Amino acid sequence: MFYRSLFHVLRHSKMKKNMFVLTVLLFALQSFSQERIRPVHDKDYYAAKSANLRTASLVLLGTGAAATTAGILIINNNQNNADFESVLHSVLGGFLLSVVGVAALLTSIPLFILSEAMKRKGLRLSFNNRGILMPLQNGFVSKAQPSLTLSLRF
Repeated sequence: MFYRSLFHVLRHSKMKKNMFVLTVLLFALQSFSQERIRPVHDKDYYAAKSANLRTASLVLLGTGAAATTAGILIINNNQNNADFESVLHSVLGGFLLSVVGVAALLTSIPLFILSEAMKRKGLRLSFNNRGILMPLQNGFVSKAQPSLTLSLRF
C-alpha cells in the first residue's frame, strides 16, 4: 500500500512538472512568434513630418541668429569699461551666448535637410485612381482602379 501511494505521488509530481514546463514552453513560443506591426505611412504623414521639421529648423535658425548677434553686441559694448573683472564677465557671457547661437545655427542645417527628404519621400507616395482595361463581352472597357503609386528615381 505504501509503495502504491508513493508511486502515485511521484507520478503526479512528474506530471505537474511536465505540465509546468509545457506551459512555459508554449508561452515562450507564443511570445517569440509575435509579428512586429509596421505602421503604414502615407503622403499626409510625411507632409506633416516635413512641416514640423521645417518649423523646428526655422526656430533654431532664428534663435541662433539672434543669440549670435546678441553675444557679439555684448562683447563689443562692454570693452570700454575700466573694471577688468566686469569686462571679463561680460565678454565671457557674450562669447558663450555666441557659441550657443552658432550651435543652434549649425543644428538647423540637418533639420532643413531632413525636412526636404521627408517632403520628397511624401511626394513619391501617392494614392490615386489609375485607368485599367477590363475585358467585356465584345471588347474592353476602361475602369478606374484605386492604386498606391511609389515613384523611384535612379
